Amino acid sequence: MQFDQKQLFQIARDYPWFLFTGEEISELCNVGEDQVRRVRNAPDSPFRYNKCRPEWFTEWMQNHPEYQSGKASPSAPPPSCERCAEAVRKNLRLKPLRDQKNKKTKRISGRLLAGDS
Repeated sequence: MQFDQKQLFQIARDYPWFLFTGEEISELCNVGEDQVRRVRNAPDSPFRYNKCRPEWFTEWMQNHPEYQSGKASPSAPPPSCERCAEAVRKNLRLKPLRDQKNKKTKRISGRLLAGDS
């Protein structure tokens, strides 16, 4: 079943353990499948068992400018990588940390025990 980019971002946000195929990473990060294939074949590839997370892919691409396509100099990453990283950050907001959740739960349970609504 094929998903569009919005559905893939929803899956990535809701299921942080879900790994994506190269085709799905290509769709999520707006890069060509041949570029994803080159990254997958690299010695220190972020892909595990031919699957990867978009965060891993964008971080790897930012650290390896030689794998980025484009005519920009190696010191300045091409805009496609920056757009991809920005889209991943924007669409995959991390859930609150466990200790933040615990503080909120303690506050709420304290109010419930005190009888406040």
